[in-house]
Amino acid sequence: MTAEAQRSDLELTPVTVSPEVLLAFWYELRGARDQLHRGQTAPCDTELRVGGLRFGRSTSIAPSAGGFHLSGRCPCRDLVADAFVIAAEFLAAHEHSLHNPPGAVRTHLRYRLADLTRRARGERGAQVKPETVAANRYGRALPDDFHRAVFVMLADEAGASGPLLGEEGLLDRLAARCAASFGGTPGEHRALLPAVLARIEEVCRSGPRVNVGTSAEPELVTWWDAYLDRPLGRRPHPADVAVDDQHAGIAAPDLEPDPDDEVLAAVVASVSGRSDERAALASAITRLRDRGLLPHARARLLLTDGPQQDLVLRHLRDLTRPGVKCLRRKDR
Repeated sequence: MTAEAQRSDLELTPVTVSPEVLLAFWYELRGARDQLHRGQTAPCDTELRVGGLRFGRSTSIAPSAGGFHLSGRCPCRDLVADAFVIAAEFLAAHEHSLHNPPGAVRTHLRYRLADLTRRARGERGAQVKPETVAANRYGRALPDDFHRAVFVMLADEAGASGPLLGEEGLLDRLAARCAASFGGTPGEHRALLPAVLARIEEVCRSGPRVNVGTSAEPELVTWWDAYLDRPLGRRPHPADVAVDDQHAGIAAPDLEPDPDDEVLAAVVASVSGRSDERAALASAITRLRDRGLLPHARARLLLTDGPQQDLVLRHLRDLTRPGVKCLRRKDR
């Protein structure tokens, strides 16, 4: 079967993909998708359809109009899209030299998924390699190994894309991780964490400031604000990724049009060619929020967070830039 991108931010030339390769691709993503689902109370609604195959809440052979279609609002949706591009590029480059295409795709994805995770963490403003913070100037200033271990966990949570139920949810996550690493119960560790986090915050608010703005318009903040507090605040609330169960048993074509396509088209139409891009983006975000197409928490973040606005505007410029179709995501 032939896979063609119907997502607005993916442009792919046709590439032949067998059902066996698609199954290998989907199952290789299980671990990475499970990580993104941590703390999520609603079921994942990501669905990938390629020809007559449907992967997602009910992986099956299903009636389909053909082509490639990816839908859903779960945090794992972007991971699936990026991984699909990587797999398609790999197949196109080695189409006539692979003796075991399913196994080769799984092996290739295993190495490349780490790159996807790091890139996503960087875009959220978090530490790309959270395990390294234990040895930086702030980790070395902490009083003991337990504080450093919690520091690493905190940096890891700051870059996660899954939903988080505020400060209480963060404490629950860290308590569970401490219990798994050090023994004892989550309740015992939860009682210790407020004092531990206060000490980590105190240390991370010392030292030189970090510029989260630009060289022309600098914005100097503490290391705590730049790499922990702000990225944690960008994680969605579980209510913002709620899934409508009415779609659970509907055939794939009935799910179209994809709401994300409508959101993207509305933003591009509102912002493209406007002299004041920020004002136009704010107006588009407000309208989408009021129409129920954009979660309130996400809209609030986009309306108040300058770096997030810059990221959206940069992607929009890339999407509207003339280019040559190729088997990869457009250069950003």
